[in-house]
Amino acid sequence: MFLIAPDLQHTLCTNMKYGPQYENFISSELRGICQNLFPISTDPACNWVAGVGTGGYGAVKLALKHPQVFTRAAALNGVLDLANICKKALQQKPTGIRHDRESLQAVFGDLNAVAGSGQNLFALAGPMAKSKFCFICDKAYAARPQQERLAAQLGPRAEQFFVKETAESGACQQSLPLAVHWLCKGERG
Repeated sequence: MFLIAPDLQHTLCTNMKYGPQYENFISSELRGICQNLFPISTDPACNWVAGVGTGGYGAVKLALKHPQVFTRAAALNGVLDLANICKKALQQKPTGIRHDRESLQAVFGDLNAVAGSGQNLFALAGPMAKSKFCFICDKAYAARPQQERLAAQLGPRAEQFFVKETAESGACQQSLPLAVHWLCKGERG
């Protein structure tokens, strides 16, 4: 197993309106670079993506939009409702993430358009989703309702796990091993 952890520099794994094209980079360029350097499988059944916080958003978005590349995605303490975060930013309210209105506009452009776009996980998710999804958080996690709503939309393609309430949100001592186990359980030999 190879674990590749690129720094996405607060781009939300998005082809930014005003900046790098990180969704393209992760879904095609980085994969190609790594497959040239290491004996990484080209079989999508063996290629997965995971992320913590807003990285969870990016991981789920990649698997929803690129199931031919990533067949499994895990979101650990995922921040999943970016449309709502953009709405807060437009109202000059705290977003709860390391983005404000200006930085979100650099990522998405028109923040009013995010809700119905391919940047909104809830607009992308549905019973036709091809990848499988794992959502992990503790029961007190503030974004838990987002996770539960998205998992319900994905239906049987999604599983949820809850870990004991600790200082888990930043450390992932419980959720990371659980995510790796979940990702590997579908591995083909």
